[in-house]
Amino acid sequence: MSVTPTTRLKVWAEAASHCAFPECGKHLLETEAAGADGSLIGEVAHIVSPVPGGPRFDDPLDATQRDQLENLILLCQPHHKIVDDHPDRYPVAALRAMKANHKHWVEGLPSPTVVSHQIYAEILERWEDLADLANWHGWTFGVFSGDTPTMSHECYGRLDEVRRWLFALGFPDAFPALRAAFENFHRVPHDALDSFHEHAEFSTYGTWRTDRFYRILEWNPKRYDQLLGEYKFHVALVEDLFLELTRAGNLICSRVREYISPTYRAADGVLTVESGPYFSRADGIMSKLHRAEYSPEERSLAHPYPGLLQFRIDRSTRDCFAGRGMGPEDEEGHHEE
Repeated sequence: MSVTPTTRLKVWAEAASHCAFPECGKHLLETEAAGADGSLIGEVAHIVSPVPGGPRFDDPLDATQRDQLENLILLCQPHHKIVDDHPDRYPVAALRAMKANHKHWVEGLPSPTVVSHQIYAEILERWEDLADLANWHGWTFGVFSGDTPTMSHECYGRLDEVRRWLFALGFPDAFPALRAAFENFHRVPHDALDSFHEHAEFSTYGTWRTDRFYRILEWNPKRYDQLLGEYKFHVALVEDLFLELTRAGNLICSRVREYISPTYRAADGVLTVESGPYFSRADGIMSKLHRAEYSPEERSLAHPYPGLLQFRIDRSTRDCFAGRGMGPEDEEGHHEE
């Protein structure tokens, strides 16, 4: 096991981003460095090590609890090294008392941002679950694989739930840029699901699959070409909306690292999607990995996603895209990187 991103976030929230070492209390989210101390960030430290031979490993704490919140403490880099280099001076009981005393100190802070940290930690835990961040690459693959976007009924239900939940949610006043990132994310699945559902049929396998509505019973070349163009435009729009959803998710993660926990999902990397299969004579069958993120100019906007109508116009200016224009009569694009 290892410490999950959500648990790390809760450690930061519980400590109000301050080092728990007595008489230190350094704020660990400083952005303007005034020397070496000004640029320190925090580290989530184990009280009882989960690694054989590590500090305080011999404590009888159950192995399943060693990566849980109760066994973790937020420290600055120097004090993390000190407590681990000298486990005799800092035994388990001393670190648990240190954590408890720091938590008591945090509860007495007047700043409303302390409560905001804790609220956002709970919001992020639910958002991660509903959006299935841990399996983002896996559940989005059905949207981009082949020429027929597909989605499981469970996935469709979770995305529908997350958009409804975010719409009704009350956010703390602190960290307005993070709140705006959540509001931006909420706007995308509404349009993505509605666009996908326009031509989706529920199969006996428990999945929603885009109907190949260009197939006609009575052959008519002109009608076939018209419907095929509409189908390709629809598929490209659905893919572009899920690329936009990926950007919106990456924006939230980035804002969390900026305002709450600089290590949030840092080891997991950004959310990505994979499209394909494609065939070329040189490489044979292959797929493409897309790292969809907003540009600095797009990130400067409160809500980078402009709504469906404007997005149809703007999507070909994004870092990667599947199509362009308002309808099938416009020039078709392709995935760009």
